[in-house]
Amino acid sequence: MISRSSQHAGGGLRICRIFTVWYWLVLAVARCCKRATRLSCIKAFAHSKPAIRLLMGLCFGIALSLVIAPFIEDHCARFLTPSARSVSYFPDDDGDYEPEIKPIPTVKDDGGKQPPIVRPRYLFTELGIKEKLFISVFTDARSVETRGVAVNRTSNHLVQKLTFFMNGGQSSVLPQGLPVVTFSNNQSHMVPFHTIKYISDHYLNAYDWFYFQSDSTYMRADRLMDFVQHVSVAQNLLIGKPVETENEKVFTCDLEAGILLSQPVMAVVVNNLDWCIRNSMPGKSDARNLRTCLTRAAEDLNISCIDQVNELSYVYHTSQSLNLTSSMPESQLSDLSKAVAIGSFKNEPDFYRLHRLLSEYEMKLVRTQLDALVEEITKIAPLTPEGNKSLVWPIGITPPTKPLNRFDLIQWDYFTDTHIYFDDDFTNIRELKGVDKQDIQDIKSTALDRLNAKYEDRFPRMRLINGYRRFDAARGMEYILDLALFDRKSKNEIFKRVNLLRPLGDVEIVPMPYVTENARVNLLLPVRPGEKDDVLSFFDSYAQTCLKSGDNTYLFVVFIFESVNQEREDIYAVIKSTIAVYENRHRSGTRITWTSVQSAGADGTKLSYVVLDALAKKLSPESLVVRCTVGMELSIEFLNRARMNTIKGWQVFFPIGFWSYKPNLIYDQHPYPTKIEISSKSGRYDTRQYVHASFYVEDYLYAKRQLAGAGGVLGTVDLYDLFVQYHSLHVFRAVEPELRLQFHIHNCTGLVGRAQSDCQHSRAHSLAARSQLGMLIFEYQQKLDQMQLKVMQQQRGENVGQMKPEMLRKK
Repeated sequence: MISRSSQHAGGGLRICRIFTVWYWLVLAVARCCKRATRLSCIKAFAHSKPAIRLLMGLCFGIALSLVIAPFIEDHCARFLTPSARSVSYFPDDDGDYEPEIKPIPTVKDDGGKQPPIVRPRYLFTELGIKEKLFISVFTDARSVETRGVAVNRTSNHLVQKLTFFMNGGQSSVLPQGLPVVTFSNNQSHMVPFHTIKYISDHYLNAYDWFYFQSDSTYMRADRLMDFVQHVSVAQNLLIGKPVETENEKVFTCDLEAGILLSQPVMAVVVNNLDWCIRNSMPGKSDARNLRTCLTRAAEDLNISCIDQVNELSYVYHTSQSLNLTSSMPESQLSDLSKAVAIGSFKNEPDFYRLHRLLSEYEMKLVRTQLDALVEEITKIAPLTPEGNKSLVWPIGITPPTKPLNRFDLIQWDYFTDTHIYFDDDFTNIRELKGVDKQDIQDIKSTALDRLNAKYEDRFPRMRLINGYRRFDAARGMEYILDLALFDRKSKNEIFKRVNLLRPLGDVEIVPMPYVTENARVNLLLPVRPGEKDDVLSFFDSYAQTCLKSGDNTYLFVVFIFESVNQEREDIYAVIKSTIAVYENRHRSGTRITWTSVQSAGADGTKLSYVVLDALAKKLSPESLVVRCTVGMELSIEFLNRARMNTIKGWQVFFPIGFWSYKPNLIYDQHPYPTKIEISSKSGRYDTRQYVHASFYVEDYLYAKRQLAGAGGVLGTVDLYDLFVQYHSLHVFRAVEPELRLQFHIHNCTGLVGRAQSDCQHSRAHSLAARSQLGMLIFEYQQKLDQMQLKVMQQQRGENVGQMKPEMLRKK
């Protein structure tokens, strides 16, 4: 078979011959046209003998070339360039190109089975993407409560990871909320080496840059983050303030100015850790010993400490001769604002004074830049297609959303000082309270302050006449206020309308601790006497979802006895025997166990805490608990999301489940579906149900202790309010499509406060959708009308039968 390269070479030869023939044809026509005028050119060409001979030769040449071309292509290929003869850009086959798939080599275990391929949950883990910067601060017992706290308050919120390191034997009380790692060794000169060992064990392969400093150095965290964002981590870099060493060719860095290491350099420092410990000097400071260790790593890599990389300068200043007052010259503030680190500070207040001066200076620069941008936008606006109409207040903010039709119109909500009207489709008027009330009060105060700033404090007080607000997802919350202002000068009320905007800021990713899907989930299932007939379906769902798949779960069933007679008769005997069958059938890590409690007259909120306390006694504080209910469909996806969304000491999870409507009201025929299908006709997401929760036992016990310390009573708040009011962690609420629940009538007995009102609301809306209930009422009314007509007809027939014949005759 002829390769495509030779085919293209033959095609090139044919193209050359065709162009040559047409060249001679055009040349002959041009000569012919010279002998005749333009009008008689065609006629002269037709009667010219050379032209006739040319056409005959042309036809003969084309025919001959088509016949002999295949025989001479191989001979002509030797006139092509070597690259044209050897390089082929197409595969040999004529089919479509398919990439070559290289399978993963199979590795079998001892049992001859190939283990499953486990991929990381997050993409950045699989690609090896690391966090940017890890900051280590050396402190001690004398300064951790002063300078250590100052460094943490001025820098921690601007960086990804900041940790303090100190000897543990020096102080027994540490500031609350300060991320401190303590070491049992009391030798101060060993703190840098313990720190390096700690980083190598936990964070060496998780960060691109590592930064060391003492707690006497004021760190410009935003400048440091911007610096590392513009420098490649692939280089061996040791950045800081260069200091001479015994080796004239190598410079090391000063700890007081901060030391920045790239990950490859940090890896070499870790490898030389044993040498650093052997050559450390107990009488010297931790800064001197760290400098010696870094010098060794620099010699191994043939590098030195530098203060400039890729035209970026690492600027350092000292605190000596700094006048930390409002009278500091602007030129000095400008120089300090360019620094990455400023040291050495002896007093804690100096940190806050310098931080305030630099923050005010940078805010002033930002305002100047904003004013310049506003002026530039105003100048450019007339040159745009829309002209000055393109200027939308406030300048620089995204313009309001333009609705495509009447359904896209954003509704304005009317409010007064006490109430808000028509804020949703289901309420006409609602009292202002909570965050809504705070929002209105704040916006009124802001409006008065801005008016007084513009009119020289003419308005000591005001009252709200009308207020409107709407939320535009493109720009933020907009307000229109009609105000009655008391004027000091005229001693009268004047009326003004003001527009305000609370713009949306930049979207930021909230840093969260790393969690995995490997944690054991302890499912808590309370069973009351009225639910004992439905609990077996939950066991079947648990067996199919968790027991057969071997998921890392543990089911705790808590039987609730409402009286002594029920416990004596053992009304849960059948369920207990079913649990024993499941335990014998599945003897893996997944198990089912049960316990029982006496309600002792408790109900609702109090009873839920009795059940939780019974479980907390059987579990360790590090256990993850998911509270379930009878009629709930389990799924692996829901359990995994419970694992990922519940973080010990950080976050609890209250999923919003999909509750099914009453089957006989929404379905016309039997049998009813066994699986719940998510649709507006089969159920609803009940946002006012908090019975399902995922939390750690330690967080639950801590919230209980806080409640007791505040003098509260446990039964007066439900579990959701307990975490919100008496714990500082996040309470995460989200729609959970895999949490599906069969219909049942909510029992609101014993609930208090918000829990009771939410339960009554859920109970009222749990039967069916409003359209379905309306249709049922309509159909029922039709049946009543038909029955009434039938009765009337029967009554009329009976009356007619009792009439005499002459009464029925027409007159």
